[in-house]
Order: sequence, then structure tokens, then C-alpha cells
Amino acid sequence: MLSTKESIRACNALALFQVMANNPETRRELIQAKIPCYFYPFLKPSGNEKPLEYLRLTSLAVLGSLTKDWISHYFYQ
Repeated sequence: MLSTKESIRACNALALFQVMANNPETRRELIQAKIPCYFYPFLKPSGNEKPLEYLRLTSLAVLGSLTKDWISHYFYQ
């Protein structure tokens, strides 16, 4: 069981990755380093408690930031 305090700390760390993912230069480096592979386990938490849901949403936000440039490049040309 993940406490609310632990969830907030993990979400704050993930938010830093989201900031880095918003920069095109660091986004490319994060993808090349296969950093998104570390976020996938957070997408499948075992339970529906609020702390786990916050962690899932923050992970999705980071992955969305990492794919932002790819989506605009391939779908909006």
C-alpha cells in the first residue's frame, strides 16, 4: 500500500521528468535512454486507491509529454 505522502513524493519526481520531456533536446535523450520503460509499471497499479491513481495520472502526463513532438510530426503535417 502506497501512502499519500509517498505518492506525492513520487509524483513530484515524475513532474521533474515531465519538465525535462517538454524540452525538445532532453526529450530526445530521455527516449534514447529508454526512460519511458520505467514509467510503464506505474500505469498498472494493483488497486484503485487515490494515491495510486495520482501516480498513474502523473505517469501518463510524462509519457504524453514525451510523445508530444512525435504526434505533431506524424499526424499534423
